[in-house]
Amino acid sequence: MTYRQLGSAAAALLAALAVAGCATSQQAAPGAAPASAYAHPSGAPSIALKTGYADPATGTVKDFQLPLDAYRPTPAQKLTLDNARIALENSCLRSFGLSVQLPLKASEPDLSHLNAGLFGPTDEQAARAHGYRLPQSAAPAPAASPVNLPQDAQQLLTGSGPTEVGGKAVPQGGCLGQANRQLAQGGPPAPRDPNYANNLAASLGSTVDADPTVLAVQQKWSTCMKAAGFTFATSIDAMTNSWPGAAPSSTEIATATADVHCK
Repeated sequence: MTYRQLGSAAAALLAALAVAGCATSQQAAPGAAPASAYAHPSGAPSIALKTGYADPATGTVKDFQLPLDAYRPTPAQKLTLDNARIALENSCLRSFGLSVQLPLKASEPDLSHLNAGLFGPTDEQAARAHGYRLPQSAAPAPAASPVNLPQDAQQLLTGSGPTEVGGKAVPQGGCLGQANRQLAQGGPPAPRDPNYANNLAASLGSTVDADPTVLAVQQKWSTCMKAAGFTFATSIDAMTNSWPGAAPSSTEIATATADVHCK
């Protein structure tokens, strides 16, 4: 996988990180970088953001956070929420006499590290080894295969089948709808678009690229790259370049290394 595929892969996985019926606050971990307040233009509550994006000794971007990240559940929160929903769905299926059970999720991918690569490589060691291609360990894992349920269980789960099973009324929206309502009890109304933060982030690419501050920094980066012998107008151009071969060439590695230095 290359850096130019990072955005689409991350978007596909982030689409699964929907906030269903509740939102929880996030607290800074011990040792987190100093925080500043980001005030939403609409007057919404401020959000604590990390401001120490790069290691002062190496310049490597670590724990890079963006404003919309605060509106997404953490992997642990997402795992807890999904497994709670699955447990409620299984309980509902059993109440109708079905023995089939949905498996609980073992883990949830942590995509926070992908922010650091939005403008290409930021780690010199990785650039020297992989050029503009993502290391295998950093590539997003593929989405899990869907569970194949018998038709009667699928209909009961979604509410797309009979309105009664064995003389018992099927809940509105099936077992899934009932589980979502149970999870939302005592909380705020479910959001109209649970994926709003993810979709908004995905739609802002061209707006960010055209921002005067970003354009000014890209110009400085381009000047630095030209002095190193590489001509690219922006870091996006470098990372989306059609680098040939199954493995990075010496030219690609040299370009990526200079890219990191110029950043």
